[in-house]
Amino acid sequence: MRGHVAAAALAAVLAAGVAGPASANSDPTVDRAEYEAVQIDDTLSSVQALFDGPGRRTDEFVDIVDVKAGVEKQSRTWRVAGTTRSEPAVDVVFAHTRGAWRVVAKFALWRMGPRASADDLTRAEYRLITKGMTLAAMHDVTGGSETWTDSAKVRGKAASRTYMWRAPAAASGFVVVELKWRDGAYRVDHKTDWNGSLGD
Repeated sequence: MRGHVAAAALAAVLAAGVAGPASANSDPTVDRAEYEAVQIDDTLSSVQALFDGPGRRTDEFVDIVDVKAGVEKQSRTWRVAGTTRSEPAVDVVFAHTRGAWRVVAKFALWRMGPRASADDLTRAEYRLITKGMTLAAMHDVTGGSETWTDSAKVRGKAASRTYMWRAPAAASGFVVVELKWRDGAYRVDHKTDWNGSLGD
């Protein structure tokens, strides 16, 4: 799952190319509140201050969109709070514009898969999750048992979140639903259906 979601996020960044104060905690890892506080166009120095660490630079490049303008970009990664491994992780992409490195995209992998739950998703609940449904409405269907695994925001594109449930009766053993920010709320964009293929 990590490979598919992360590859899609990186592909979007390369093809196309989110800081206010938060509860910084002097730990050079990133929690969800800190991640949410980062906004497109924030400077590298403000992100490093918020995340309490410089992050590890993983790449530096000029992508196909900005090659004529010569806009340099770099990506940096930080560990997710509460973990000791390099993954899950938070990745932020910066572009050098207006005299500073500024955020153009951010991506977080919070978990590698859904948490074990006594409230696994049923086929009937899955069918009630429909395209355009808000996150709150989805919670009403599922009882809030889902695991928020991924989050992404790229300049000029809708922010997205990916949720997963254990579904032992499904072919893959889990169900995935991606939501995108639209009309003031996260709304269901697509879901992985019961036999494992993508569908609305």
